[in-house]
Amino acid sequence: MPKESLEFAFTGKNSRSNGMRKALVALGVIATLVLAVFNQLDMLSMNAVCAAAMPGTTLGESHTVVMEAPWWAPLAQKEAAFSLVCAGRTRSRLVVGSGKMTAYSLAKDGVATTLWQKRITTAKIGANGISLQDKKSQTVQVETPWSL
Repeated sequence: MPKESLEFAFTGKNSRSNGMRKALVALGVIATLVLAVFNQLDMLSMNAVCAAAMPGTTLGESHTVVMEAPWWAPLAQKEAAFSLVCAGRTRSRLVVGSGKMTAYSLAKDGVATTLWQKRITTAKIGANGISLQDKKSQTVQVETPWSL
């Protein structure tokens, strides 16, 4: 066996394949960690993907915001993205302002139907429910419109 072959076999001097192997291992570790975090935050469920707001979002009574499903799509593409990814689900809009949160169901023709309205001091959005707290610090869990 030539001396160069023996040297490669014992020292691993093929840095290109070693570098590629290390990069793939690192990429695998990072992807596993990202998936674990997303799973812990319930970001991998269809309810999370089709939600009006990113699960984990906390809003206070001082916020004024309109959120529409799906939360991850740009405004101009929301309807098309929802039709493609979330077919058969209720498209929703959440409006927070003046100390209250209102949930709407959006029809394909753009007509919004009020599902519920609650007074809040804080709201924590989840994939399967919204935790609402009122001025008396009472917490109530309501079903999310996107999981209907």
